[in-house]
Amino acid sequence: MTTHSDSTEQGEAPGPQAGPRTGRARAGAARRERKQRNKLPAYFKWRDGRPRWEPGPGLRRKGWQGRDLKDARGEWLSYGLAIDAAAGINLEVAQQAAGRGPRRLRTPRKIERSVRHLYENWIETPEFRMLGERTRRDYANKARPFLETFGDEPCAALGRAALKGYWRKMYVARGHSMANGIITVARAMLSHAVDMEWIDANPAFKLRIKGVEPRVAFWSPAKAAHFVETADAAGALGQAVADAVVIALHSGQRQGDVLAMPPRIFEDGRVRLTQFKTGALVDAPMTPPLANRVAAIRARWKADNIVARDTLVTDPRTGKPFTVDAFRKAFRDVRDAAVTIATDKDLKAILDADRFQPGLADLRYQDLRDTAVTRLALAGCTLPQIAAITGHDVDHVASVIKHYLALDAGLADEAIAKLSAWLAAEGIAV
Repeated sequence: MTTHSDSTEQGEAPGPQAGPRTGRARAGAARRERKQRNKLPAYFKWRDGRPRWEPGPGLRRKGWQGRDLKDARGEWLSYGLAIDAAAGINLEVAQQAAGRGPRRLRTPRKIERSVRHLYENWIETPEFRMLGERTRRDYANKARPFLETFGDEPCAALGRAALKGYWRKMYVARGHSMANGIITVARAMLSHAVDMEWIDANPAFKLRIKGVEPRVAFWSPAKAAHFVETADAAGALGQAVADAVVIALHSGQRQGDVLAMPPRIFEDGRVRLTQFKTGALVDAPMTPPLANRVAAIRARWKADNIVARDTLVTDPRTGKPFTVDAFRKAFRDVRDAAVTIATDKDLKAILDADRFQPGLADLRYQDLRDTAVTRLALAGCTLPQIAAITGHDVDHVASVIKHYLALDAGLADEAIAKLSAWLAAEGIAV
């Protein structure tokens, strides 16, 4: 009699269905292994670059608390390292459950509606998501030290005294500007807590914190001309920086808007755009210098056989829009070259000695927007007219003018001349 044991491996159960059944079992095991290998660790959370290990209610009752997944310097771990860290914590949990790990002291259950819960809820709101990427990143950076101090506190426990004391601590440790920025973010978070009815009133309002003195800096015509001349002589990369400077000087737009402007908005001799940050609509004629610069950009494209690009200002090394870091470095290189050239030509002392600050070595691109506002005011434009061109609200225009026009003694001279003529015409002697 023939048996089936002759066709089976040693130790394998005999029978006509043994081979196929074993193959299916192996395939299923392989699938389960792949699924397990690709599965994220339990309790791992990834929220916009902020990894966290957040245990479930059962583990919290056993004393385990959530952890931010950061390195020794306090920086958030990358995605891969965060997964490894979460898996390591899960191993600790398993070892403790098996009686092989150190026992943790029982701690009170984490309080709901904590400041950290508020932050995590706030950053998921449409209002927060509609903010620009740089603004969201800035808020996250300023929220981090606040959460390190108050993250596990209930929102309702925060009071004015604690917030004012924290501001004083940050003022000493981080500086005036950073301390104010942290409180500004905390105020926005706590306003969301009021909206959610987690608290009745926002304790971060009216803390009587002294504001940071605004930067009063104006690109004088001489400095602007020297900078653009230096940039244009520096090759294609410098020309792109000069393009961005001229556009900002004559449109009054933010750096982000200037670097993102598509060529189509410069049609019919006008600049038409919707600002990223505020959504303000701008539709204004181009000045002759701006029209000439746009024409020069198009002429360079034609000479290089470039049909079109996504943005008018582009990084010539890639043919694509500048990244923030790439433009910052290119601008800094041109500024350093402008200082060197001015020194070689004995121009630096003259350029730095004019009544307008900052000095040549301290020029910032961000000052061009306020410079544009000041130029419009010096030209006699009204506040609404200036706002229509730059996209500011009228109150902000007034604030800019308040600080910048004090730099121009010529305005005072003209005003006194007009007053003197009026007094004489009216026969007023006293």
